[in-house]
Order: sequence, then structure tokens, then C-alpha cells
Amino acid sequence: MELCHQFPDVTSSAMDGLQLAVDECQYQFQWHRWNCSSLNTKNKNPHSSVLLQRGE
Repeated sequence: MELCHQFPDVTSSAMDGLQLAVDECQYQFQWHRWNCSSLNTKNKNPHSSVLLQRGE
């Protein structure tokens, strides 16, 4: 968390990259059984998904 406060521009870029990765995952696997739905959350914010919080 400290790094996020020290380098907000890098944090913002990382968040943008994460969103792009989730979008691409969902696009690539949209017709497959596992379609990245585990990255979805109630508020549609993939950054707060349990999968990402646990680092798996």
C-alpha cells in the first residue's frame, strides 16, 4: 500500500493494465466454460476480486 501512495502514477497505470487484462481474458474466453467470471465482483470492480486479493 505504501508504494501506491509513493507512486500514484505507476499505480494508476497498473490498475489500467489490470482492467485491460480482465477485459481481454473475458473476450478470449467468452465462449468457454471458464470465462473469467471469477474476476467479477458485485460492484464490477475486478481490482477487489477475491482471486486477486489472494494473489492466485
